[in-house]
Amino acid sequence: MKHFYVCLAVLVACILTACSEDEVVPEILPGAGSEIYFEDAMNFGSDGGNESLHFSTNKDWTIYVANTVNGSRWCTVSQTSGQAGDISVQVYVEANEGYDDRNVVLTIQVGELMKTVVVTQKQKDALTLTTDRFEVGQEGGTIHVEVKSNISYEVVIPDEYKGWISQKDAGRGLSSSILSFAIAASEEYEKREGKIMIYGDAVTEVINVYQTGGGIILLTESDVCVCDRGEIVAVEIKSNCEFEVKMPDVDWITVANARSVSSHTLYYTVSPNETYDGREAKIVFLDKKNSNVSDTLCIQQVQKDAILLSEKELKMDFQAREFVVTVDANVDIEVVMPDVFWLSDITSRTRGLINHRFVFSVSQNDTERNREAKIIFCNRETNASDTLVVQQNREMFLESYMDLFNAPYLEYSPHSITVWTNCTFDIIKPDWIQITDIEKSEDGIMSYISWTIDKNPLDTNRIGELVFYIDDIPMDSIMITQYCNPVQMKRNTLIADIRPDIYMENKSFLRTACLDKNLDLSSIESMELSGYLKEEDYSFINSLASAYNLKDLDLSRLAENNYIPSNAFSGCDKLVTVALPDSCYKAYGFYAFKDCINLKTVIPPSPYVKNRIIDKGCFRGCINLETIIIPKDIISVGSQCFYGCSRIKEIHCQAENPPKTTIESFNGDIFFEEVILYIPKGSKKLYETSAGWSLFKNIVEE
Repeated sequence: MKHFYVCLAVLVACILTACSEDEVVPEILPGAGSEIYFEDAMNFGSDGGNESLHFSTNKDWTIYVANTVNGSRWCTVSQTSGQAGDISVQVYVEANEGYDDRNVVLTIQVGELMKTVVVTQKQKDALTLTTDRFEVGQEGGTIHVEVKSNISYEVVIPDEYKGWISQKDAGRGLSSSILSFAIAASEEYEKREGKIMIYGDAVTEVINVYQTGGGIILLTESDVCVCDRGEIVAVEIKSNCEFEVKMPDVDWITVANARSVSSHTLYYTVSPNETYDGREAKIVFLDKKNSNVSDTLCIQQVQKDAILLSEKELKMDFQAREFVVTVDANVDIEVVMPDVFWLSDITSRTRGLINHRFVFSVSQNDTERNREAKIIFCNRETNASDTLVVQQNREMFLESYMDLFNAPYLEYSPHSITVWTNCTFDIIKPDWIQITDIEKSEDGIMSYISWTIDKNPLDTNRIGELVFYIDDIPMDSIMITQYCNPVQMKRNTLIADIRPDIYMENKSFLRTACLDKNLDLSSIESMELSGYLKEEDYSFINSLASAYNLKDLDLSRLAENNYIPSNAFSGCDKLVTVALPDSCYKAYGFYAFKDCINLKTVIPPSPYVKNRIIDKGCFRGCINLETIIIPKDIISVGSQCFYGCSRIKEIHCQAENPPKTTIESFNGDIFFEEVILYIPKGSKKLYETSAGWSLFKNIVEE
C-alpha cells in the first residue's frame, strides 16, 4: 500500500511539471551592446559592412528580413532560426551605390512575441557638374554651370584668378544648383586659363575656364569737331599691342611736333579751313600683327561760317512728343519750319542771346502712313545751313494679305506671302512649314516671305498656323490646312477627290498620288473621281484603260468648269463604261472616245450646262457601242461623230430642237436604214426636216 502512494505522487508531479512548461511566457531580451539596436536602429555607412546582433530567448526563435521596395536583397543575416538560449547573429549590408538613404526591418519572433530591429544605410555621396569646361570670348560674359549634389559643397576661386573670375550667384547644399560666374573682358594679348574649385567632403570637381586674348586699340574719342580756324588735336589711345598709324591722304592734317610725347597720347595739327565747305578725314590706328584690330579717329572741320547739327536725322514712333536739337554754330541761326501741321517750333527765345538749343513738338501720327519733314537751320547772310530730317512712323501695324491657305499633301512651295508692316516682326510656325527667305520692298513697308510646306505623311489633313509677332504681341495670323493624299483603294476601285488648289506643272497629280501610295496600277479596274482634272490626269487615265485594266470610269462628280480634252480616251481598248460629268461645258471633246473598241455604255451628263456640243469624231470607231443618249442641252453633233459605230441600234436624242448635224456625223446609208432614232414627243416634224436627222428612216417619238 505504501508503494502505491509513492507511485501516485510521482505521477501527479510529472503532470504538473508538463503543464507549467506549456504556460511559460516567451521572452526576447537584447544582449549586451545590442540594446541600442532594439531601441533606435542599426546604422551603416554607404560602404556597407556587418554588425553582431546579440539577444537571448527562452524558446525557439526565427528572424525575418523584410522585402525592400525594389526587391533587392542588400541586407542578409547569418542565421534565420534557432533554439532558446543566448544568440549572436551577424547582419551583413552591401555597399549603397544609389544616391538615397535606405532601410529594412529585421523581425525576431518567439512564439507569438515579435520584436523588430531597423537597419538603415546612408546614401552614396555625389557631386557632379553638367560641364567642366568653358570657352569665353575676349569680351567676357557670364557662364552658368549646374551642380547636382546630395552633400554640402563649397565654391572656391583661387586667388590667382579672382582678378577676372567672380561668382555672381552661388548655391550651397542644394540637390540641384545653378552657379553663375562673371568673366571680365580680357586686356591680354594671349589666351588665359582659370579654374573654379568645387569642394564637397571627399569629392572635388574643377571647372576650367579658357578665355581668348587679342589686340586692343581704343581711342578715348572717335569723332572730333574742329572750328574753321584750325587747332592741335590730342588723341589718347589705349593699347596692349604695337600699332601703326595710317594717315589720310590730305594736306590739312599733319603730325604735330611735341617735345614730351607720351606713347599713348598723339598730337595732330589741323590747318585753318578757308573754304565754305566742311571737310572730313580719318586717321586709322592698326595692330601691326593683325590689321583687323583697329580704331579710327574721324576729324571734321567746319567751313569758315558753319552751322552743325548734333544729328542729321531723327526717327520716332507714332506717339506725340517733344525733342531737343543741339546746334554748333559760329553765326546767328534762323529756323525755317516745313509747311506741315504736325511739327512745330516751341523754343523759348531770349532777346540778345544766340540760342543753340531748340525744342520742337511732334503730334501723334494717326494716319495710315509714315511721314517725313525737314527743318532747315540757316544764316541767310553767309548761306551757312544744315538740315534735320524728322521721320515719324505710323502706329505699329502688321497685316498679311492672306487669312487661309490650303496646300496639297506634297512638298510644296507656294507663292510668297506679302506682309504690310512698319516694324521688325517674328514668325511662330509649325515644324512642317519652313521659312526660306524674307525680302523687303524698297520703302521697307512690304515684306515678301518665301516658304515651303513639307510633305504630309499622315492619312488625315493637318492644320497649322503662322503667327506674326511684334515685340511678343501677336498681330496677325494665317491658318494653313494641308490635305492628305486623296487616293484610296476599295477592292479594285480607286477613289480620289482632287482639289482645285493643287498645281503640279506638266505632271499628273493623280499619277503622283497613286505612286506615293505604292498602288499596283494593274489592280485598278474602276475609278470614281471628283474635284478637278488636268490634261495630264486624263493622259494617266488613258494609260490605265489602254495599257492596264481600267474598265469602268465614273466622272459624274467632277466639279464645275472641268472639260474632257480632245483624244482624252482615244484608244482605251479596256474601257467598257463611262459616266460623264454633269458640269462639263463641253459634253465630249474632239475624238474623245475614238477607237474605244470595247466601250458599251456612255452615261451622259444631266442637262446642267446649256448649249453643249459633241465634238468631231467623238465616238469614231467605237464598234461595240449599241445605244447613244444625247442630252437635251446638246446643240451640235460634230462630223464623223459616230463613224464606224457599226453596232449602234438606238439613238435617243432628248433635244426638242434637233441639234445641228450633217450626214458625215453618222455611219453611211445602212446606218440610216437600221438605227432607230428616238426623239421627244411633238418634235418629229422638226427632225424630218432637219439636215442630217431627216435621213433616218426610223424616227420614233417617246
